[in-house]
Amino acid sequence: MTDDMMPLKKDNRPLAIALAVAAAACLLFACFTQKWLVNTQLEIGFGLRSNEVCGGPDSCQSRSNSSLVSELQEAEGNSDNASGAFAPMGWVTFGVLIAAALGLLAAAASLSRRRNRTCRWRRRRSRCSA
Repeated sequence: MTDDMMPLKKDNRPLAIALAVAAAACLLFACFTQKWLVNTQLEIGFGLRSNEVCGGPDSCQSRSNSSLVSELQEAEGNSDNASGAFAPMGWVTFGVLIAAALGLLAAAASLSRRRNRTCRWRRRRSRCSA
């Protein structure tokens, strides 16, 4: 078969770009949400960097996870019940999620700028620009 007779493959780049942008949006949402772990009976919500305790609709208190771990370790007198690794690993997870989201957005941008590589060999096709 000559180059003119070969069938063109379907271009899946728009789908890949859309999926990368959607995944990046989900990762960014996960970074900034306060609802990773929620107890609806006590109205407590944990995020990667902080937590929120609500006593009512207008009385919510937000504080960092490290201060909560310190308070739990002091109150119970036993550091085995509250791990000191909890707060730093939340920050590490936050950084990794940001890096992954930026990587996905960079890949989507790179894909959107790239021309179809087969165009240089198939200039007669209407899809390829000169």
